[in-house]
Amino acid sequence: MNMTGFRVVAFGLASIILCFQGVHFAYYKFFSPQESVLSDYLDKQIKEAGSLEELTRDYEASLKKVAAYETENPDASVLTRYQQQSIEPYKTKLRLEDAIDTWEKKTNEYGRVWYQWSAGLVLFIVGIVLFRWSRNWIALSLHIAGLSMMIWWSSPTRMMVGALVEHERLLNTKLLLTIVTFVMMLGAWFMSERMRARAQDDS
Repeated sequence: MNMTGFRVVAFGLASIILCFQGVHFAYYKFFSPQESVLSDYLDKQIKEAGSLEELTRDYEASLKKVAAYETENPDASVLTRYQQQSIEPYKTKLRLEDAIDTWEKKTNEYGRVWYQWSAGLVLFIVGIVLFRWSRNWIALSLHIAGLSMMIWWSSPTRMMVGALVEHERLLNTKLLLTIVTFVMMLGAWFMSERMRARAQDDS
């Protein structure tokens, strides 16, 4: 396969993946229901939490309730985690623990997404520079490597878990990066086609 055919296949596959991602994120942002009719008050409270500090305060309050409950019921301290899941105040404590853990994981993921996507962007830009210097195969390799990183780190994950604030931030970021990646890819494609046509005219 010559370079033109290889480039068409690579950019075609990337376009399909990015279109799928964009539709996926748009659905979750604009059309997917944010809560179930089966959600209880605690579920809604967790989803509406505005910060990690707010969840932490609720968790500390739940620890006090657990301590008070175990003072009144000494035998409760030997309950397994599975048994605690259906008994208050352990149930609230465990669900808040899960919510805090999810928030922290999403915060870490948010940082990783921006770092890895930016690294892919650097590779992509270097590829554009090399393409203008007629280092076509090296440029194409860097374009594919950069696009792969940008697409992978803007791809869908298990989004609808935990507080809506952190979910919305990650969702909005991935939707934005998907759109930017697609626009940059199209821009690079049209630029390369224009340069190729100019080279043919000169020859």
